[in-house]
This record gives sequence, structure tokens and C-alpha cells, in this order.
Amino acid sequence: MLLIHFQRLTYCLTAAVLFLAPLATDVHAAADKTTHDGRTYYSAQWIKNYFRFTGISTSKGRVILTSPKVRLAASSGSQTLYLNRVKFTMSYPLLSKGGTYYFSHVDAAKLIHPVLKPGNIRQATPFSTVIVDAGHGGHDSGSRGPYGVEKQYTLALAYKLKRQLQAKGFKVVLTRSGDSFLSLQQRVALANKYSNAIFVSLHFNWASSGGAGLETFALSPPDSSSTMGGYSSTQFSGNRLDAANIALATAVQAYSIKQLGGVDRGIKRARFAVLKGLKMPGVLFEGGFLSNRSEAKKIHSNLYLERMAASLTTGIVKYRTETTSR
Repeated sequence: MLLIHFQRLTYCLTAAVLFLAPLATDVHAAADKTTHDGRTYYSAQWIKNYFRFTGISTSKGRVILTSPKVRLAASSGSQTLYLNRVKFTMSYPLLSKGGTYYFSHVDAAKLIHPVLKPGNIRQATPFSTVIVDAGHGGHDSGSRGPYGVEKQYTLALAYKLKRQLQAKGFKVVLTRSGDSFLSLQQRVALANKYSNAIFVSLHFNWASSGGAGLETFALSPPDSSSTMGGYSSTQFSGNRLDAANIALATAVQAYSIKQLGGVDRGIKRARFAVLKGLKMPGVLFEGGFLSNRSEAKKIHSNLYLERMAASLTTGIVKYRTETTSR
């Protein structure tokens, strides 16, 4: 079972092969599902029974499922889901209909299932190589902060992450090793030359309102919405690895928040070009806001970037250990 015991720091990634059919054909499903905008939804009670939660409570638009080790919480009309203290963004909001709360089929199968259901993630094969992608470069400076620009920080972080991963025995490939420009397609093509690998793209955020915090993106599943865009039914190469993608994103985000603190912006889904075409598990990590002077000052610090690299290394090591030790 993939359990995220954030308080106890146990990150047990043994989770699930993502078969949609078992969810759709379970003998108890017919009475506990509904449709909305052409999509199938499963009731919170069905989720409780299927995933063997021991308790369920509802109050003021909020549903909470509990077991001895896991607490799941979501609110009507919201895409935010908490599994213990780990924050996720669902593909669709929790639906309230006729006094009953429902989770979308996509979220049940592509988020809740890989986190909670017993089994192994078949796509999460043993790997020895990490492709570290320093975002932007060359004429593309990325976001601009009061102390520097995104491209310099992503490259500095990439080198620190490379050294720390190598110390753990990984082979590390940088998509760029200097201030050069690579298109998104070139980054994906370079990564796909390697087998037994994962991909981690490094970025820093910017927002007109300032913004704050860390967030990690995995590729949006087919037939779902995207945090950074609308609905799409298209299946990309990277969607063959949806289970491994969300597991890697969970490890990276959970350990980054644990070791760095700050605002947890959660684990999200998007159809970024550097994730769509990958033939390996991949995530995009946003390490803070350059538009936030306080965060920008930390990001400008070599010591802070070393700590950030250490948190990413921890997440990658835990992901490999827990998904391939079987």
C-alpha cells in the first residue's frame, strides 16, 4: 500500500497498478456511482468501502475518511485533497449531489488508487539514471527576481543535485550544462535516449501577486482537466506512466516540504511539454517564487539551494527504494 505518513515520515510506496476496469466493474459500484457532465463519479461511501477505510464523517460540505493509518479529507466544490498532511490537486472537484459526496472516476483511479491500493506500480522499474533538467537558459531567462533570474538558479540547483545524487550512486545527465538554450522538444528527445531513468525538471515560480511555496507537477491523465489548462482526452506518451509519475511527484513534494518547510502548494497535474513526450517517469518541480522577495533571497543563497538539492535527493532515493524493492 502506498501510504503517506507525513507526521511519521514513512513514505511506503508499494502502490498500485492503475487498472480502471476494477473500479468500473466492482459489484457494489452500480448503486454507489453517478454521472455528471458525462463523467462517472463514485460516492464517498463507496470509496470508504473499496479502500477499506474504517470511518466516514461529513459536515459543512466536507467529507473525511479515516483508518488507523490514513486520513483522507476533501471539500465539496474543491479540487484539493489531503491524504494525511500531503496536499494533492484532484482532476475534478468533489461533487455534492442529493446529499451525497462523489469523487470522479479519474481521481479514484489515477490518484486515490495508486496511493492507497495494494500492489506494485509495474511502470516503476529499477533505474540508475536521473535526467536533471535545468529550466530555461540562453536567451530564455525565465522568471526574474530582485537578485537574479530563473535560468541561473535552475542551473545552480541542477549541479548541486547532480553531486548529491552521484554520491548516492546514481548516474546523472544534465539537459544543459551551461547557459545554453534548448527547446522543450530537445530536452525530451535527450531524456528519451536513456533507459532505466527518471526525469526531474527544475523551475522557480513567479506571480504578479507575489506567491509563495513549493509545488510539484505530474502529467495530467487523459480525460481530465489540468491545473494549467482545460480538459483534454488526448493520451500522450507520458500517460503510460501515470502511476509512476504521481508516485515520484509525491515523494519529491513530501520530502521537500518536510526538509525545507514553507508553503505547501501541493502535488498538481499539468500537460507541460517536457512531461508529455517522456518515456520514463517524470515531474516538474517549482522551488519557490522569485516574485516573493523573501523566497527570492533564500533561493539566492547557496546554502538554501544545497538544502533543496538534499530534499530532492531524499525524495528520489525514497521513490526508488519503495517502488523497486520487490
